Amino acid sequence: GGELMGNLANLAASMIGHWAPLLARGEFTLHPQDDSMAVHAPKLSREESQIQPESNATDAYNLFRAFAPAPGTFVATSQGPVRLHQVRPSEQTGEPGVVLSVRPELTVSLKVGSLTLLEVQPEGRRRMSGTDFANGARLAVGQRWLIPGQ
Repeated sequence: GGELMGNLANLAASMIGHWAPLLARGEFTLHPQDDSMAVHAPKLSREESQIQPESNATDAYNLFRAFAPAPGTFVATSQGPVRLHQVRPSEQTGEPGVVLSVRPELTVSLKVGSLTLLEVQPEGRRRMSGTDFANGARLAVGQRWLIPGQ
């Protein structure tokens, strides 16, 4: 969503020189929306934005991209909820919810594949790299860190 918003903003900026004079002169065609095609989109819940250890890495990464930059995604951990700001899927495997590496990057295993957490934000704290968080939280390889749905 965030990436698309930036792309659309650039596209709109490139088109304004053409469309602004037409709009000012009223030389444009209105195309009304077909209300019969409209659907109701329910409000998103916090639970929908949580990445579960039982996920596969591709689905978790797609969920992250769908909710970025807002409302954002998070993981429930043994230290409390951690908001995810930058992640990428990884091919490393292990038991779901277990820390696979802390250096050079924090990587956590999911049911299928894993996620490398590049930038995170613990509750009530500032953003930081996944490695800095792992160091401060004293995470160790093999430690169960992610906990299932809360």
